[in-house]
Amino acid sequence: MTTQYVAPAEKVRIGAGTALKFGFFAAFGVFLFYIILSVIVGTVALLLAASGRININNLLPGL
Repeated sequence: MTTQYVAPAEKVRIGAGTALKFGFFAAFGVFLFYIILSVIVGTVALLLAASGRININNLLPGL
């Protein structure tokens, strides 16, 4: 019988610069996602308001 030798996986080490770049681009991606989502929701709200389906007086009855 033969046994197969499996080498243990080596740990991946990253430097401080790589970690900083990863953090920056992760935060930048979240920011872009927020901006895109805000534009989509704002456009839908404007379209609904322009079509007359949403009335600001019905949304804010106390004012």
